[in-house]
Amino acid sequence: MKTLSVDELFRLFSKKEKREAGEIAERKSKEPVVKIRELQKSDRKKVLDLMNEFSDVFPPQYVNSRSFGGVLWFLNSARSGNIDQIGSFVLEVDGSVVGHISYARDIRNFKDRAYELKSVVVGASYQKMGYGGLLVRYALERLKKTEAKFVYLITRKQTVIYFDKFGFDIIGLHEYFIDGNKKRYVLGKKL
Repeated sequence: MKTLSVDELFRLFSKKEKREAGEIAERKSKEPVVKIRELQKSDRKKVLDLMNEFSDVFPPQYVNSRSFGGVLWFLNSARSGNIDQIGSFVLEVDGSVVGHISYARDIRNFKDRAYELKSVVVGASYQKMGYGGLLVRYALERLKKTEAKFVYLITRKQTVIYFDKFGFDIIGLHEYFIDGNKKRYVLGKKL
């Protein structure tokens, strides 16, 4: 075994450190830049396109409706500035809008600071990467700051288990979807 001098050892470790630093920098540069921000007017078409990717979940007549309760109506209303009553947020990955979540205070069906989570969507090519969870946790934290006491959402059977991990429980069936195969469940959570 050859004995190395101090200078040789120093050069050897310096090369290794530089190589490792370069590998770390390369890995960091490949990590996506993820950002959640408030919905802007220019985001509306992209959000509608995301929802239209899933017409079995978001029927086109619901997504494209300008009347009360439709997504297009809601996205226009979300920009009204009353952030305590309505919130609408997009998720960007490397500058592209790939997800959306919103909430609105519900004074018709519930009393005492109840909110509905609405329009929870992540583009098909960005699913199963944790982005949906980021959006749900973000909205729940925002709602806690508004002194909301209860939050609910309407979803399909396939996603009941997904929302269970955020503490949602089944509280009923949605009245418009009780008949047929397209049952929608109402999930709720105390904050």
